[in-house]
Amino acid sequence: MLYAPLAKAPQLENAPGGVWKAAPILILSGGTIPVIPYTSQSKAWGAAPTETRSDALDIIATNVSHVTIDAKRAHVDCNAKLAVNTDGPLEVTLAECHGKRTSRTLSFGG
Repeated sequence: MLYAPLAKAPQLENAPGGVWKAAPILILSGGTIPVIPYTSQSKAWGAAPTETRSDALDIIATNVSHVTIDAKRAHVDCNAKLAVNTDGPLEVTLAECHGKRTSRTLSFGG
């Protein structure tokens, strides 16, 4: 398959969040279908915003009775502050605390 521009595509600005949508300016040719026009869209992403790390998790649980969180992957330890909003009883297990095989289970709601 060949990709060929029908017209010069606009240059994407370097500003984060800049989005451009081009009219059907590109064509796809080759194969059994003669020519197919298509559109293109791009987005420029900036650097991720920085936030200070905290030993805390916000949990919103609906129709769930138990969750297990890998503490190491979540960058928290077994003493993490948990802000929990649940519609029923919920058990939260923080597993692999401090990179060890220790865990902590807490109960919330109902």
